[in-house]
Amino acid sequence: MRLPARLARLEADGRERRVILMWRHHTETNEQAKARWLREHPGEDLEGPGLKAIIVGWAAPAPVTGAPP
Repeated sequence: MRLPARLARLEADGRERRVILMWRHHTETNEQAKARWLREHPGEDLEGPGLKAIIVGWAAPAPVTGAPP
């Protein structure tokens, strides 16, 4: 298969997909992060064919040692 044909197939396939990236605070569950995202994006939906939601979280901050109280 020639490169232009392959690129055209990839481009056509990608139009049907949607990726949503969500940040999850260390105090939230995945469900709470989704609920917050939906509140922050009125009219958006997290369901549907071709949709992929990715939740990225981080750990709780480490306590600071040696700092004055």
